[in-house]
Amino acid sequence: MVAFRVSINGKPYHGDFRLVPVGQNVFDVVNDVDLESYLKGVVSKELYPYWHEEAYKAQAIVARTYALY
Repeated sequence: MVAFRVSINGKPYHGDFRLVPVGQNVFDVVNDVDLESYLKGVVSKELYPYWHEEAYKAQAIVARTYALY
């Protein structure tokens, strides 16, 4: 296995990557990350920084439920 870092337009991506064939010579790139890392990245981007802490907690529950579904 070869380890490497991936960044696109200066934004780093973490986790494991896999190529999923979707056609002849065509692949989707899937970024597999653990759930808690996903939540840290997504929840902070979906809410305004001045919103109440309880809104962040609720959003984490919704995002976790969506990801697991």
